[in-house]
Amino acid sequence: MSASEPSTYRVDWQEARRDWPAWLALLASFVASLMLYPHLPEQVPIHWNLHGEADGFAGKFWGAIGLPLLNVGIYLMLLFLPLVDPKRANYPRFIRFYRGFRVFMAFFFAGLHGVTLYAALGRPIDVGLVVTLGVSLLFVYLGNSLGRIRHNYFVGIRTPWTLANEEVWRRTHRLGGRLFVLAGLLPWLAWPFSRAAALYALIGGSLVVVLVTTVYSAVLFQRINAR
Repeated sequence: MSASEPSTYRVDWQEARRDWPAWLALLASFVASLMLYPHLPEQVPIHWNLHGEADGFAGKFWGAIGLPLLNVGIYLMLLFLPLVDPKRANYPRFIRFYRGFRVFMAFFFAGLHGVTLYAALGRPIDVGLVVTLGVSLLFVYLGNSLGRIRHNYFVGIRTPWTLANEEVWRRTHRLGGRLFVLAGLLPWLAWPFSRAAALYALIGGSLVVVLVTTVYSAVLFQRINAR
């Protein structure tokens, strides 16, 4: 934490204005929807099955504005949620990551909205593959950042054991960071074989991350308490 940072997390103009790239991403989603709205079909695809085929649709209005509204909601949640965290005072210790995370998520969902609009216009695009690889990049980003996250109740690997002990939190996040990077790289390595291989690699990697970090934190907690 730099000397210029506050001693606890607060939401004010100084904090919010640092998120200007996120504001641009949010605004771009609404502008894109407004510009393309006359060209959208009456039913806009919003969900795709494992074969990359659209199997869920929304009306034209909600198909155009639903994801941008969700993006705004997620951004505001990330901005204000730390205010009710009992570990609120820890956020300045990883505030650079947390600000970057808010911006990253805004761009992630803005990109997802752009892909949805592109598909709705009838353009050829494998939405399922794009989403799979996009989530994989999110995993790599998180994996490279997990070690910076300090003890809190909303962001990070939150098991009963990491929340109960700061040493367990710290060591689990070091391990989890490596696992997240690996889980994020696997789909890119599997992609040349098939889109299904990339998806299964992402799902399998996610399950391994959850299982290993959960078991590791539980075992480590027991060992520390047995000292």
